[in-house]
Amino acid sequence: MRTSFLTLVASVVGLSACQRTIDTDILPCDLSVSPALNDLGDLPVGTEHLFNLRMAANRAACRVTNVAINNIDGDYFALPTTFDTSEGFGFFQIERDEFVDVELGYFPLREGYHRAQLEVTSDDPRDGVQTVEVRAHADTPAATVTPWTVDFGAVDVGGTGIERVTVRNDSDVRLTVTRAGFSPEAIFGSDEAFPVYVEPRDSAEIEIYARALTASAQTGSLVLLVGDQPLQNVSLRLNDCRNGVPSAYDRDQDGFTTCGGDCDDDNAAVRPGAIEQPDSVDNDCDGLIDDGTATGDDDGDGYCDSSVSCASPAVLPGDCNDGDALVNPGEAELFGNGIDDDCDGGVDGGTLDYDGDGYTEAAGDCDGFEPTVFPGAPELPDGLDNDCDLFRDEGTALADDDGDGYCEGVTGGGARPCTDGAILGDCNDTDDDSFPTANEEADFRDNDCDGRVDEATERFDDDGDGYTELGGDCNDANPSIGPNTLEVPGNGTDDDCNAATPVGQAP
Repeated sequence: MRTSFLTLVASVVGLSACQRTIDTDILPCDLSVSPALNDLGDLPVGTEHLFNLRMAANRAACRVTNVAINNIDGDYFALPTTFDTSEGFGFFQIERDEFVDVELGYFPLREGYHRAQLEVTSDDPRDGVQTVEVRAHADTPAATVTPWTVDFGAVDVGGTGIERVTVRNDSDVRLTVTRAGFSPEAIFGSDEAFPVYVEPRDSAEIEIYARALTASAQTGSLVLLVGDQPLQNVSLRLNDCRNGVPSAYDRDQDGFTTCGGDCDDDNAAVRPGAIEQPDSVDNDCDGLIDDGTATGDDDGDGYCDSSVSCASPAVLPGDCNDGDALVNPGEAELFGNGIDDDCDGGVDGGTLDYDGDGYTEAAGDCDGFEPTVFPGAPELPDGLDNDCDLFRDEGTALADDDGDGYCEGVTGGGARPCTDGAILGDCNDTDDDSFPTANEEADFRDNDCDGRVDEATERFDDDGDGYTELGGDCNDANPSIGPNTLEVPGNGTDDDCNAATPVGQAP
């Protein structure tokens, strides 16, 4: 029985070892002990719990001469060590209308319902033996920590990634998460205020962070403790796209991970194969900004098509043909070529240009009555050959640019049929291995255009245990088998995917 942690707490009481002779004319002590029933409720096995019983002299002063506790179910309730009557201790006096609080302890070592009776005797035989009952229910704390692996994804050097783990209390006792242990502490940690309390059958989130000290892949671990007992070990990963969970490196869910060429994983409008927009952003991740749009200087003559502003402050607006470096507001008009060389709106001093696009049919305009059609015009998703190169809608959402039989089919005006009979739904029209019916490959890209990256390949976590086959999972169809799983002795299975641990042996 555990008794060393218990103490006696006295309030407004004088101690005495003297005895007295009972006189029938003296008022009885009227000793009372409360509460008559002390139910401690549900408490965790293996933890210490202290509680008080109050002994009061209600009518006259008296001395308590004996206190005994009788455990009925188990041997887990204990008295203070000062109650050792064999050494002459445990006798104390209580003055009239005063009281003594005695602190008792409950230290359950096993699950179950436990009871005990406390018997208190005074030096006044008229009080008899005062009996109170104490009881409690001990249960083993049980908790589930999810996920088993936390992948912080891609974090810039010097930056911090934030994620959360959830602790679910699966028992009927209050769970106290006393602290969190991280390795390595220089990279992983938490600012959570411990202890964290989780009520029975409830859950709590604990925020954790990762500091990117370098751009290289980092791994670590987290152990949450209840008292001194560890809960499920959690693996931590940072900047490990090739071995990590693809979804952690495709935060914007655009079908491309950071190691699959996505140059901005927080913006779904930015990815390889995206249609470049005049927004001063490299939408297609080709290293060029606004190329092929009105704000980009595609021919390098120092001018862009826009009449307002260009993507680069070093480039001027006003180009009337950004596919020809010899046509811009800084050039001199060349007579006889049928082109508005200086972009002033006139062609060769009055040559007929019916649609006012700066080109006559003699200069290559393939539709003299459509101002959006002329040599070098930006191609538009309108079913026309805008740039007079004999191809329609190339480079737009309506063309099958990679020849896989599919086009994106989404434009600023909404969905429209593809040009030349292609099928709608391509998610990357610069890659003929990516279209809705393609086979998914382990290439960090969404090949089949279903919104997921590398599913059913060695790079995907098919069983949801936080590990891919390339990340060390030796059975990606069973979530109870993986590098973060404890080996189960005697089951004939390599639970932890560790060849160094004999199958069925404790690691």
